[in-house]
Amino acid sequence: MAGLEDGAFWGRGWFVFNINGGIGARLAPSVLSAALLPGGRAEIELANLGDADLLILASTVEQPFEVQSAPALIAPGQAAAIVVHYPGSGADEADLVINSNDPLRPQRRVALRGIKDESAATMLKWERADGNSTGRL
Repeated sequence: MAGLEDGAFWGRGWFVFNINGGIGARLAPSVLSAALLPGGRAEIELANLGDADLLILASTVEQPFEVQSAPALIAPGQAAAIVVHYPGSGADEADLVINSNDPLRPQRRVALRGIKDESAATMLKWERADGNSTGRL
C-alpha cells in the first residue's frame, strides 16, 4: 500500500499484526464520586481488571480529607480498598488522586465531597461493561 501526498491511498496489500503479551494492569475504581459526612469515612474499592500485578504508586487527597489506608499491590482479578476519612465540617470538595502502573490510565480521580447532613449524601456506583474474551464489548 502506498500513500500519496494528498492523503489518498492506492494499491492493495495485507497486514499482519502480532500482539505479544497481555493487557497489563488495569485500575478500575468502583465509584467516580463519594460524599462523606463530618467524621465519616469511605472505603473505595479498586479492582485490577488486567492480567498483571497492579501497583498503587501513590494515593493523595487535599485537606481536610485524609487517606487512612491504601493497598500497595492488587493481584490480577482481585480488589482492595482505599479508606478515606473526612474530619471536616461540611461544604468541602477535593479529588482523591490514585497513581498506578496502569499503562493506559496511570492516574485516576475520584471526586470527594464533604456534606453537612445525610439528605445530601450520595455515592454514585457505576456498572462496568467489560469486554469478552476477544476484548470487545
